[in-house]
Amino acid sequence: MKNSNIQTENIYSMIENRLENIYIFIDGYMPKQKLKELYILLTSSEYRFLFSEYNFFEETWDVSPIILEVNNIALFRSIQRLNIFGWFWIGLSNNDIDDVYRYFKNLVTAYSPQKDEVIFRFYNGEIFSNYLNNCTQDEINELLGPINSSFFHISNTDWKTVVNRRATTPSPQKSPWWIIKDQHLNIPSLINMKILHTNITSYLWSNHFQFAQGIVNEEGKLECFATRTVARSEALGFNNEDQIYKLIDLTVIAGEGFENATPKNKIIRGGTVPPDKVLDYLSEFVKND
Repeated sequence: MKNSNIQTENIYSMIENRLENIYIFIDGYMPKQKLKELYILLTSSEYRFLFSEYNFFEETWDVSPIILEVNNIALFRSIQRLNIFGWFWIGLSNNDIDDVYRYFKNLVTAYSPQKDEVIFRFYNGEIFSNYLNNCTQDEINELLGPINSSFFHISNTDWKTVVNRRATTPSPQKSPWWIIKDQHLNIPSLINMKILHTNITSYLWSNHFQFAQGIVNEEGKLECFATRTVARSEALGFNNEDQIYKLIDLTVIAGEGFENATPKNKIIRGGTVPPDKVLDYLSEFVKND
């Protein structure tokens, strides 16, 4: 795949000329205050929630990814001022927003290399840019569907371009249809982002909302916690997601995070456990459960 860079001024020109429809795909997992400011901007243009037809939408609507149509430079400048560049990417299309939505809503979940259904965070600019680096041109064409060209922020003024050489108005496919292959996950930055395990964030929002909200308030990005969770779980020898979810359940109940930052002991199942031993204690409980 051959990439080229464009300048922010080029994007302004595209918006001004309106030769194609311009959409921004935005990841809803961002600092709470940034999300509030973003919602204010949504009132000035057409947008769609990508989670809206999924059964977990009611619990996760406020962090749902969004497709936003950009119809003026002022709106784009306002989004720039939010400084959320890693959370979004830009797509150009000849299709209207409903066509684009119908295609991409069925990419919200995909199959992992192990054929498990997982959340596929293509709407996150940093994750999707890295992911596309490992795709063939045919895979890029298929993934981007109705999007002619896509742009990913790489510096103050520069954007990486990824072109779809076979843009169409595709018929929506039943979700999940995309398969994440092993070769798509072979660079460290992508492995660290844990695209394969980001359904953990949906699990946290659905099952431990207050806990998840507390992480967002303190850290800004729930996926960082999810990545640490997966890394620590793997280090503890867990080899399936059910065990990871069980460990999350227990740590939430115990009031202990995965980094054990609390300086005092925790009372678990009637006994006192030092903070640096909490995970070992819980992992043994999970393994023997």
